[in-house]
Amino acid sequence: VQADLSRHTGCFPCAKFESHLEKRKKQGQIPLDWTATDYNDLIAKIVTNDSAEVYRYWLPHFHKTYIVFGLPKWIVIIGDDGLMETAFEIDRQAYYDYLNPRAGFLRVK
Repeated sequence: VQADLSRHTGCFPCAKFESHLEKRKKQGQIPLDWTATDYNDLIAKIVTNDSAEVYRYWLPHFHKTYIVFGLPKWIVIIGDDGLMETAFEIDRQAYYDYLNPRAGFLRVK
């Protein structure tokens, strides 16, 4: 799956992006002065990084499969349709505890 970062102003369909950007700022995951461009640059760096781990994310109640790109602390989740779903810092538990097979994550790279 290749993420199409050009289809929207941000990592989400446009209506959700601004609230998501503000949520990441409030949680202290990105600087308060970051713009949508800054955040998208971070997302693009994670997705295109050769060192990124890649996971398949799926649970029986999902309507589609997700591809997850991860670097320690940050993940980017993209649907199998190529649309960005979310990107965030894993800051409430250990990175590998979050990305575990019991939660639906299967490492493929």
